Amino acid sequence: EPYDDDKMDLEDRLREDLLVYSQQGKIAKPEDHLIHQDEIQPMIEALNDLKIIDPAVGTGAFPMGILNKLVLILRKLDPKNEHWKQRQLTQADNIDDPESRENAKLAIEQVFSEANRYNDYGRKLYLIQNSVYGVDIQPIAITIAKLRFFIALIIEQQTNNNQAENYGIRPLPNLETKFVTANALIGLKEIVNPQFQLILENEEIESIRKEIAVLRGNHFNANTRQTKLKYMKREQACRAQLSETLAAKHAEWREQIQNRIEDQVTQSQLSQERAQELREELQQEYAAHEAILAAGLEEAKRIADWDAYDQNAVAEFFDPEWMFGVKDGFDLVIGNPPYIQLQKDSRLANLYQPCKFDTFARAGDIYCLFYEKGHKLLNGTGHLCFITSNKWMRARYGEKLRNYFILNSQPVQLLDMGPKVFEATVDTNILLFQNTSSDVPNSFRAVSLGADFDKQTCNISQYLIDNGVSMEIPAIGEPWAILSSAQLNLKRKIEEVGIPLKDWNITINYGIKTGCNKAFIIDDEKRKELIEQDPNSEKIIKPLLRGKDVKRYDAQWKTLYLLFIPWHFPLHEDSTIKGASQKAENAFKEDYPSIYNHLLQHQDRLSNRNRSETGIRYEWYALQRWGSTYYSEFDKEKIVWQEIVRKGTCAIDRNKFYSLDSTRILTGENLIYLVGILNSKMFLFSFKNYYAGGHLGAKGICFKSEFMKRSPIPPITEENQGLVVDIENKVEKILEAKAENPNADTSNLENKIDKLVYALYGLTENEIAIVEGAV
Repeated sequence: EPYDDDKMDLEDRLREDLLVYSQQGKIAKPEDHLIHQDEIQPMIEALNDLKIIDPAVGTGAFPMGILNKLVLILRKLDPKNEHWKQRQLTQADNIDDPESRENAKLAIEQVFSEANRYNDYGRKLYLIQNSVYGVDIQPIAITIAKLRFFIALIIEQQTNNNQAENYGIRPLPNLETKFVTANALIGLKEIVNPQFQLILENEEIESIRKEIAVLRGNHFNANTRQTKLKYMKREQACRAQLSETLAAKHAEWREQIQNRIEDQVTQSQLSQERAQELREELQQEYAAHEAILAAGLEEAKRIADWDAYDQNAVAEFFDPEWMFGVKDGFDLVIGNPPYIQLQKDSRLANLYQPCKFDTFARAGDIYCLFYEKGHKLLNGTGHLCFITSNKWMRARYGEKLRNYFILNSQPVQLLDMGPKVFEATVDTNILLFQNTSSDVPNSFRAVSLGADFDKQTCNISQYLIDNGVSMEIPAIGEPWAILSSAQLNLKRKIEEVGIPLKDWNITINYGIKTGCNKAFIIDDEKRKELIEQDPNSEKIIKPLLRGKDVKRYDAQWKTLYLLFIPWHFPLHEDSTIKGASQKAENAFKEDYPSIYNHLLQHQDRLSNRNRSETGIRYEWYALQRWGSTYYSEFDKEKIVWQEIVRKGTCAIDRNKFYSLDSTRILTGENLIYLVGILNSKMFLFSFKNYYAGGHLGAKGICFKSEFMKRSPIPPITEENQGLVVDIENKVEKILEAKAENPNADTSNLENKIDKLVYALYGLTENEIAIVEGAV
């Protein structure tokens, strides 16, 4: 069916045009365009002026991908390369240096010679020269990225001249100034004092910078080793001149300050003695500034010393103007930045914390900083598109990043993907946003790729078109969840009916982290042995649950025990006094000799658990995480659950079990009612889709305390008292059945509880269908 292109705007016509073209996989005739002839030249201009960067380029997959898309567009718009060639010639006419101008124009004629006139070689070459940039901190990554682009150009050249030198194949361009090895997260402003920026920003230095930019452009197309060396040496001389000029400008500044001090002293008309005092005061003020500026000068010289052609050097800063000549920002920032938890790498955390990132959090991930840096690299209307872990959408550490997006950008598209789409170790998402914001942000298109998405046969773009929803910008501080209008309404109802669990009269605590299970966890045989040697041992031997022992409603104890030894045990009252640890150890050895001797067998391992804390915060024989006083909570009736599971596995514990760090415990009021809610389909649906900090793999969920606390639970009222009692009665029946037979089938009772919970929330049949369909 033909398109009525008069009724389609340019973006729609371009999308349809390229979609059909890419599926055909062949060059279309100009008359087949949905793009009008008078629109082609402006689009060629736009493609030529486009600036794209990947700030964590790796081996260059993302820039290569977008290069191929741009080539596809050029091939469709300009199948004979007529417009594209003319645009390069026009651009060359603007080169100031006559020699460089003529060399550039000659190169263009050769690139679009008869052999390569209609192929992609010229398209790729000038897109690479004008538009594509990459940064990475690893030299090997940059080397591989450049190799990938070299190969992409080699395969496009054609020759029919066996007599010509090198068979007419043109030498490859030099990509040293297109892909650089540098720390993309640290800019000049982070290492150069702001006051010294004034010295950097003057006409003489700007002139040198422009000359360097021209030399790098010439070097890109240099055909011989001799020509390359000529431009490299000229740039080296320019950089030396730049360093000298910086020092001279600094000296000028010092002289100006000294003259200003003398003028100020002279104009004060003070007595000779008081004038000298004023001079000394002003000199002290100057000395403080001079120290800062001297440090700034050293850093600026390091900038001047940066050698783009040293393939083994890593610049500890990145600046697009100095390195790429891009002053006004990029149109597009793309990539897949690294995932590194900063709390696991204190070196990186200490490096980036002084850089004053709004998104920095020590518990966060480095990709959050790349989002912020990428945003700052954009021009006023630019777009950023990253694929990263999706944990920022809901995790606590992602709150700063979510707020940054809300305050500084306009999200355009968000695709939340499970583990099936890409073979990655984390669940991922793709976020596209524009560098703009307003007091009333617009909604944006979003989709979660469901089980119906088949990466072998489905197209992500089409899936977004068919299944995407209009997502409202979440409120500041709120987690992000991709919801249909029906799901959004259901979420609002849940929050209207329920009260967050944190506001109930309950407490949630961590399980116990031993740091060495082999030392602290014993079986029944060892327990009897220790007690036989010393009956006093029984006081600190506690029945233990591991995470995998916790099932729905019931815990299946495997007769394991914990040697429960808090910090500074047994001298709790003296834990803050000098020598408390040694006193505690002496007392422990005397009071519990059999357990002490048992732990001595593991002393080396225990002493090396956490070198920064063992022997400082706690003794070598104590549990790694148990300085808290809430251990009495384990002796109460409680709800206990495994933290990482596929669905809720909350059990009631009335046997005073202690449990490991793979569990969480909840104590307080209305436990029987709460355990029924927490094990229900309704809670699983709302928690998984609205309040959990992302999924783990295809089906895993992390029941962290912070996520549980924000989950709304219907309060107990006079109106719903009957439903509450009914739920509690059925929970008690389940507990009785599990007590008699841990494997008892209680699914009928659980299904009835599910229906009662739906009634508590006041769900309609359609809303119940949403829940049932999702769990």
